[in-house]
Amino acid sequence: AGDSTEALFHRAFKELTAIKKQKQSESESSNLGEKILFTYTPQYEEKVVEDEDGYLKMGSADEPPFLPAEMDTSSYTTIYSALPFSHPAVNQVDDKVKLYQLYKDDPVASNVFPKSYLSYREALLDTEPGDEDDSILYVKDAGATRGEDIYIKTWDDLALDYEQLKEEGEYDVDDGEGDVIIQRAVTDLYTIDGDGPIAGRRFDIRYYLVITDGSVYLHSSMVYRWTLGPKYDPKDTNVKNQVINVVAYAGGEIF
Repeated sequence: AGDSTEALFHRAFKELTAIKKQKQSESESSNLGEKILFTYTPQYEEKVVEDEDGYLKMGSADEPPFLPAEMDTSSYTTIYSALPFSHPAVNQVDDKVKLYQLYKDDPVASNVFPKSYLSYREALLDTEPGDEDDSILYVKDAGATRGEDIYIKTWDDLALDYEQLKEEGEYDVDDGEGDVIIQRAVTDLYTIDGDGPIAGRRFDIRYYLVITDGSVYLHSSMVYRWTLGPKYDPKDTNVKNQVINVVAYAGGEIF
């Protein structure tokens, strides 16, 4: 609390261990201070429990999280593990529809996220007359990740889908069914400057963080990724060109 943005961004992961070093003999050190281990263990999806302070964590005292057999964890006083995607607390944020329902009434968050809709009809009606030709919309599976199950539509394409689905009568295109979210394309993305081999491409600057016990810790390094496909065209509806997972399919550097 009270830390500046700069201080947060320059806090290294090694500080997460929070080891309270004390000048004690080796035999006494296990009883003094605290040593914490953070581990990513999706294998224990059914072992989500609450600790004595009410925080969610994986495993319990008698059923610890999965760790390599050769790893000696006897010196750690606490072991934290990542919650799996299937956990309700994570699903509330990972599911695009549920996330939208969380932030849609927040004026600050609504200015950060793309304009979103829960149904075909809502997306079509929220387009100003005369702007149809310039409207690009993304239809996304609510639970999909890594650029999968995304369809890019012009306003006319979406209107045609609406009419076809409406005629078939098997999907509620007027109110939606909570399985997809439709988002208006962000067309003013920053791209790499210059005239080099990756100029005009999209890029990501990512920091990794850990959230535990109400505190947020950011790694001191960042990952810079750029796409290797064609130059960014905001009106391109080719999924292969637009939906590039910059973490998995791009070049990059760590700083």
